[in-house]
Amino acid sequence: MKKRNKNPLILSEILEKNRTLFCENTEKKKNEILLKTHEHFLSELKINENLNIFNYWECVLEIISIAYQFTCCCFFSVLFYVMLEMNSIVEQMKEKTIFIIWRNSTIPEIEYSLLLFSGVLIFICFFWWKFIQKDIDTFGNEKTIPFASSLIVTLILLGASPILRTLTLTYSTDTIIAMVVLLFIIHLLTHDYHYVNGHHDRYNCYLSLNCVILISALLASRLPSSLESFLVLSFAIELFLLFPFLRHHLRKFNYFITYLLIFILMFIITCVGIFIFIQSFFLFTTFILINIILVFVMPLIFTYSQKHYKKEVLGPWDEAYIPQTEYARLRVEHNILY
Repeated sequence: MKKRNKNPLILSEILEKNRTLFCENTEKKKNEILLKTHEHFLSELKINENLNIFNYWECVLEIISIAYQFTCCCFFSVLFYVMLEMNSIVEQMKEKTIFIIWRNSTIPEIEYSLLLFSGVLIFICFFWWKFIQKDIDTFGNEKTIPFASSLIVTLILLGASPILRTLTLTYSTDTIIAMVVLLFIIHLLTHDYHYVNGHHDRYNCYLSLNCVILISALLASRLPSSLESFLVLSFAIELFLLFPFLRHHLRKFNYFITYLLIFILMFIITCVGIFIFIQSFFLFTTFILINIILVFVMPLIFTYSQKHYKKEVLGPWDEAYIPQTEYARLRVEHNILY
């Protein structure tokens, strides 16, 4: 009887050949599977399938809020300059025949007129704010709330203005100008434009409002009296805290004409103030050009870039989602409150 050859070298060679053949077959099958997969991998790829293309005039209406806020900052700066240079401005206006109302007016009379105007604006803002928060039927029992609220805010500002005025007296004028410009930029960058445009109902303006209060304290230190410091603080509260509530509800309830008319009126008043009181043609043209670029040029760049460069890729690897229109319809059908 013959014995089998059990040479370990021969066995290892046979195993190595079998392993090599197995690996080659496995690699070939993997390549075939990958080729088939790649052929159908991008078949369900969709580009810009659910892309929301914005209209030019919709973008203009949205970006007006930025121009609004920039105009408010310039309007506030013009008011400060008028109060700072009150003596020279009154003398210049008295010499011109077109400004008849300035001829027999004294500086205290003008200051008290501005004070009365500021108080009326605060009352109107609080009245509007409370009116839109309350139902018309139940508002009649709470008519004293706007007056009480406006009176409390006025008294707090009047008491705090001498203290805030003395906080930055030791700062140089150049330092104050640099800080004011920097704080205005931060205010414009951090302002809650979503709330102003009526997209949500919570006003998150802590950083931007703190910047405005600090700006008011810095500018108030350059004014000669506490009354003028109070006027600066009150106008800051009206323009940057109370006025956005009015703009929010004008946008939310689709009062577009009133919204635009107020912006145009503020724009014209600011242009007239820069041209007449500051008398700087450079600032006048710069203010107009910045507003034109913000309102008309930036939406054009945005819509052009969205149409030509925006790419939204969708495929089977993305999570499933319900479109907003379908989600709204399902909420109505099934009475879903959240």
